[in-house]
Amino acid sequence: MGTNVWLVVASQPMVRLENEDRLAYITSSPRNLTTGALMITLPITTLLTSLLTIWLLVLTYNVIKRRQSTSVSLEAGDDETLRRRIRAHGNLTEYAPMMVLMTGLAEFQGGNFWIVGILAAMFLIGRLFHGYALSFSEHNPGGRIRGMILTLIALVLMVAHNLVLLVF
Repeated sequence: MGTNVWLVVASQPMVRLENEDRLAYITSSPRNLTTGALMITLPITTLLTSLLTIWLLVLTYNVIKRRQSTSVSLEAGDDETLRRRIRAHGNLTEYAPMMVLMTGLAEFQGGNFWIVGILAAMFLIGRLFHGYALSFSEHNPGGRIRGMILTLIALVLMVAHNLVLLVF
């Protein structure tokens, strides 16, 4: 799609790659031009990881705030709101690492930018729906259900995309 892709080689600083579909994220930067090292960027993985980390920090803050107001330092005690906030935080930490890993693998294998990006966005939106429904609302089963549907569809399709990339 008109994207310039460059490979840095020690003896020849800039070499244009012809197969842009499979190696769309190999780029050069000033720091690796002198060493001749190959630098591979993973922009979708970087963005997904950054946004998930911000969301994790929001959920963490929400748990801490509730713990302080209830004086419960371990577990959730009898506080259902704290229990929900803890689960929203824990649920994100259970699902996010695998999706981040699979997104990075898809990018590294030269996966289609749009497919990987859309699946990453679906996952992020799913996690936002689910986390908001659990942590910021009293009763929102629709948000939890939508969040889990988006999360699971994104995970399944990313697995399929990675396996297709591996085989073909």
